[in-house]
Amino acid sequence: MQGKYQVENAAVNPSCSECPAGFDAPNATKGCDACDTGKFQEKTISTSYSCKVCETGKEYVSTTSDCTQCDQGKYQASNDAVSAQCAFCSAGTEFVTSKEDCTACSAGKYQEESGEPLVSCSFCSAGLRWSSLVAPCVACIAGQYQESNDDPNALTCKNCSAGTEFDTTTTACTPCLVGLVQPLQVASAT
Repeated sequence: MQGKYQVENAAVNPSCSECPAGFDAPNATKGCDACDTGKFQEKTISTSYSCKVCETGKEYVSTTSDCTQCDQGKYQASNDAVSAQCAFCSAGTEFVTSKEDCTACSAGKYQEESGEPLVSCSFCSAGLRWSSLVAPCVACIAGQYQESNDDPNALTCKNCSAGTEFDTTTTACTPCLVGLVQPLQVASAT
């Protein structure tokens, strides 16, 4: 019977024994083997057991304890990792579930935190331009604007086009009043 063993060859009335938690019996004629570091076997009496690794969404505790669920906002995405540990998402990625790897921020979004629970990627707010996946957005300089709060294409601050004038860094330029001109067409800055 897997999980039990009996090592005596000449014993009278031999009986099978079970391995304690933290050990397994790979066959019926050999004594218990300690689980390798990073693997566990939590049962104290069982007819069938072996040392195993944590499943996704859980982390290793000890050779004698079942794995524990990842804390909120942490993940562990491997079914075969020895000494599996849950982790927070790194900067430039966002949390999906405790059983999945974090995903990279999509174009135009950023996430600057590492070691924080339940992080998600964000677009730059109006008046700011995208800098990188891992850094906060940068303010538009005076005379330039970026009016969107959720546009993946809002990567740069813009200049006013001919016939319009600057209002604020968070709003589009406004048309010149009748009788006034603004003839310059300046390229957008990054």
